[in-house]
Amino acid sequence: SWAFSVLAVMCGLTAAGIALRLPADDRTPSVMGLRTVLRSSVDGIAYAATTPGPRRVIGFIAATGLLIGSFDVVFVAVAFDELGRGGSAAAMLSAGFAAGGLIATALLRRRSAWNLFALTASGVLLLSLPLIALGQVGHLVAALALVAALGAGNALVEISGHTLLQRASAESMTSRVFGILRSWFFLAMAAGAALAGVLVTRHDLSSLTMWIGGAS
Repeated sequence: SWAFSVLAVMCGLTAAGIALRLPADDRTPSVMGLRTVLRSSVDGIAYAATTPGPRRVIGFIAATGLLIGSFDVVFVAVAFDELGRGGSAAAMLSAGFAAGGLIATALLRRRSAWNLFALTASGVLLLSLPLIALGQVGHLVAALALVAALGAGNALVEISGHTLLQRASAESMTSRVFGILRSWFFLAMAAGAALAGVLVTRHDLSSLTMWIGGAS
């Protein structure tokens, strides 16, 4: 429980630091009725469904959501079945995934000359190939290295996907398109977790990770 307390304090301090550095908002608040919000939402859905660029990017990121959703199930299965270490190892794997994302983001900030195609391709490879080997390892250090690579791939795909979506969308539709993206992404995550839960009970873990990694 102390770990969660420390994390809560760190998050609170970070949020407070960001809030203190934000300039004062002197804009006049606008009042929007429910009918206006609904009409705006319908317009955004129609735009995303009929415009090829945003539609493709949303579909791509939603597909990665299926994969990300399966990770929670896979990490727990690896911790118990392959490593034999229980819940503590599952928590360490999740932390390794997050650490990989942070490292990739920090490295990307230092070298911002990547084009979006190379960034997306690198992210997809890192988000799939390590998963094939994850079900075969029996050592925690090797598993942490693999999940860190998965986290790095997720960060690269998130950055490139959101950048592509912003560039492909009309400025007046950006907020609505991003709202649609997050809705589909979280639905895909839930579906991926449910599907992985069913599959892990019917197949051995090594076959499951190879199948998911290869399919992605």
